[in-house]
Amino acid sequence: MAKVVRGGGAEKKIMVAIDESENSHYALVWALDYLKESIKNSPLVIFMAQPPTKSNYTFAAPLGSARLYCPVSATPDFVTSDKENKKKLTLAFLEKAKEICSSRGVSQRNSFFYSFSQVLDSF
Repeated sequence: MAKVVRGGGAEKKIMVAIDESENSHYALVWALDYLKESIKNSPLVIFMAQPPTKSNYTFAAPLGSARLYCPVSATPDFVTSDKENKKKLTLAFLEKAKEICSSRGVSQRNSFFYSFSQVLDSF
């Protein structure tokens, strides 16, 4: 929910989405460098989406000169393990983002760090 502030406008928030790529690291650093004044007066939200877990995998097996493609469903244990690994990876990237923010002088009390799974769990 947006809060109403003086002037009748909604409170501004700055959101930066990150992923595993180096480009998102540069986007975060750019936002911290070039939006310093806005970040001082507005909450900073760092968000990382997790890619979905594949439940079907296709394996190619040679059969003479033709190839046979066989879809294989992942077991529930594999899916659970994959989700846990992605969650650990996401939390590690968010921790790295916190370190970057701290090194650039961004206040922790005015910053929020979310992964997509945390947002889904809250609904």
